Amino acid sequence: MKRILGIILFFFCGLPGIAHALEQTAEPNAYEQGLFHLKRGSLSQAQKAFLEATQDPATRADAYFQLSLIYVKRSYWQDGEGAIRQFLESRQQSAEGFFILGFCLFRQDNYKLSAEALQKSLKIESNHPEAHLILGLVYFQSNQQQEAERELLAAVQLNPQLVEGHYYLGRIYHDSNRFDLARQSLETAIHLNPQSIDAYNNLGLTLDALGQVDEAQNAYKKGIELNELSKAKFKWPYLNLGELLMKQNLSADSIPYFQKALIISPGWARAQLSLGKALLQLGKAEEAKEQFLSATQSDPYNADAHYQLGQIYLQLGKKKAAEKELKLYKKLKDKPPPPSFLPGW
Repeated sequence: MKRILGIILFFFCGLPGIAHALEQTAEPNAYEQGLFHLKRGSLSQAQKAFLEATQDPATRADAYFQLSLIYVKRSYWQDGEGAIRQFLESRQQSAEGFFILGFCLFRQDNYKLSAEALQKSLKIESNHPEAHLILGLVYFQSNQQQEAERELLAAVQLNPQLVEGHYYLGRIYHDSNRFDLARQSLETAIHLNPQSIDAYNNLGLTLDALGQVDEAQNAYKKGIELNELSKAKFKWPYLNLGELLMKQNLSADSIPYFQKALIISPGWARAQLSLGKALLQLGKAEEAKEQFLSATQSDPYNADAHYQLGQIYLQLGKKKAAEKELKLYKKLKDKPPPPSFLPGW
């Protein structure tokens, strides 16, 4: 599962005063017991009670709805999908029902069916910011950037507090070279969530593209600081800061960042390649060769890694090895890698 935002998409509603009401009831039914346990925060007991309540035609649909919320809370996406489909059998005009279905499908990477469910939700209730948000992310993941932008803009217009909406708009603006808009969106995301390592990292990329090198470095360093404090394992700000330093001919300063990226993600071909280039700039040909060789092993379809390895073999007088690598480079340079080697996010 790709790394995605922590979004609270549902409300454990429980009826107002339900705990007190049930204390006055001699024999609450299974659904009422489920609400009582839900109010108390006991998900396991609530789940058991709602499962029992699905056997009663009077409470069946509502019990399945509550079960879907519990499954979503527990990240049981397939179970959540199954429960909300049962709910929708008798509540076919529920915007929330189709929203939860779309979210569960999204978390299972089933983007086509997720989009269909979210579109149904929005047809019933168009002013649903979270539905616009998740549909935007579905389109983002499906590389439909214009559609993603449209839905994310709708989401943040309806609810300006949606951090993820601003963050992904920033990514779309960056990738379409609208760097001023990207900066605005990412700074808004950081204002709403000052702990967002992702947002600082992408702000660094944006500031670099704007030619604001010092500010870009500061953004990466803030992302790294947050990463260290939270003991997270987010590799990108280390790599991006290292590559920015290398562009400024500060190869010696870049090396610790590439090394840290490789500690977080051993065998990451891009970091191995960048580290090799930094070492080569410092005249450390043998050490560079080892990094380029590792990069070709980590990602056999990386044309640049084969090119760099071929060039360094030439420098070291290893003509046959160089010819082999440069031949591979020519074969791979104009071909996209297979899906299993495409970079994630």
